Amino acid sequence: MKLEPRYALGWSGMADAYITLAAHGGMPPTQAMPKAKAAALKAIELDPLLAEAHTSLAGVEMAYDWDCAAAEKEYSRAIELNANYATAHHWYSHCLVIMGRFPEGIGEIQQAHELDPLSMTINDFWALALYYSRDYAQAVAQFRAMADLDPSARSAASYGLVDVYEQQGDYAHALEAWRNMSLSSGKAQDAAALASAYASAGPGGYWKKRIELAQQQRSTPPLDLAKLYARQGNRDGAMALLHRAYQERSAWLNFMGCEPAFDTLRADFRFRKLAREVGVS
Repeated sequence: MKLEPRYALGWSGMADAYITLAAHGGMPPTQAMPKAKAAALKAIELDPLLAEAHTSLAGVEMAYDWDCAAAEKEYSRAIELNANYATAHHWYSHCLVIMGRFPEGIGEIQQAHELDPLSMTINDFWALALYYSRDYAQAVAQFRAMADLDPSARSAASYGLVDVYEQQGDYAHALEAWRNMSLSSGKAQDAAALASAYASAGPGGYWKKRIELAQQQRSTPPLDLAKLYARQGNRDGAMALLHRAYQERSAWLNFMGCEPAFDTLRADFRFRKLAREVGVS
């Protein structure tokens, strides 16, 4: 940007880079997202008709401001400007799913897939959108299709399958997905330890070991740990981790409203209060 400070697409790309860093643990959201918003606004200032710029701004409004209503306006504007921009459809799908508008969200991610069928992030979120909508059979099918499409994505697909199977209490298939994931991650001992814990102590042993393994990975986000605690039945532990994710301004926190793992928490006044804070119900 020092060489071409009036290059709007460059500013949008910078915004997207900061959003990605915040979303995937490369930089604290409180540091990355204000930079992303400033870059997105600069891009719009330089070129108000640039779809990428409006998509970038919407990404910040959705994932950091937790304002899906504002984000939806920007996504709609981006698609109006360039209906062939796959990222606009992809991220708009996130927004719709967060708001619980699953048929529309799945429609948008399918549109993104038509535009960019080889994108693993698009294939992955298609499966996740199905999972969030509680269509577990189709989520499994999409994760498997993703693994078949690109062997390098098998680990990510297996991780997604673990999530779906754990949510259903299908430990046999969850362990199978763990074993498949370990083939590419080099952590066969973790899969074996989890299988042993389940064999010796049933679901209680599974969750104790599962949480222990997740905690050993210092990069595991508090939101992901909260899901495990919720599935284990530890409501207080799950809520403490959700509050930690709130304090860290997690880019994924507003998915708490549609995350099946948190269905057991929805009657808890602490959960309802936090959900209102991040703009979901």
